[in-house]
Amino acid sequence: MNGFEKFQKACSESIKPILQDMYESHSEDFAKVVENYWFDLEGPKTLKEAVNISEPPLIKLLMGYFEILESYQCLSDFELYFRRFPSKTMVTKYRYLKFLVDSYLNESYILEQRLSTFLVVVKKTYIQNQLYRNLYTVLTQLQQAVDFALKNIHDVRGAHVHQKRYSDNHLEMLSVFESTALNNDNEGFNRLYKLGFKYARDTWLKKIQDLNRLYKTILDYYFDELYKVIVDERNLLVAP
Repeated sequence: MNGFEKFQKACSESIKPILQDMYESHSEDFAKVVENYWFDLEGPKTLKEAVNISEPPLIKLLMGYFEILESYQCLSDFELYFRRFPSKTMVTKYRYLKFLVDSYLNESYILEQRLSTFLVVVKKTYIQNQLYRNLYTVLTQLQQAVDFALKNIHDVRGAHVHQKRYSDNHLEMLSVFESTALNNDNEGFNRLYKLGFKYARDTWLKKIQDLNRLYKTILDYYFDELYKVIVDERNLLVAP
């Protein structure tokens, strides 16, 4: 089992007793809070608001991990989206492809930000714990490793998605060809458009597959190092 999955299992096991205790101690309030949250009703949307209890020490760390997991799963899902385009829609193939590219780049940016933020959460969680001396070294090394790895990813991916709008020569050309093909009965021209679309889609599918492998490598190293320090022999996160 690699680092990402090992840490996921530890988080899943660690959150079970927390949720169970919260439910058993405040079952009615717990149900009401969940109802308010799901249906956006008036009233408290956290147990802290409902019964003024302290937030469990590990909850921010656990939620931070599950946010990272969600981001990576979203990036993995794009491999399916690029393979299967909707057959009947008013959205053109180019516009759908461009939407997928922009969405992928945006989600990758979110994952990168969450990786950096998570290190801060881990630091705040354990700064008063005796293991912090060893953890501090790990956190410093991880931040440096993440910064270096993400720089390499940006070289593969292109410009930082939030510095300027992403531009791709193939997509720009495809936009021009599609606009013309939609109003053109020339079979030769339409054939060029279809070939251009297939090439752009296949190229981007290959690129996100490569990027996802890079992200997975980062995540495995990142969480394997944290696992060694903040997960105990019972496979539970160490209490702060």
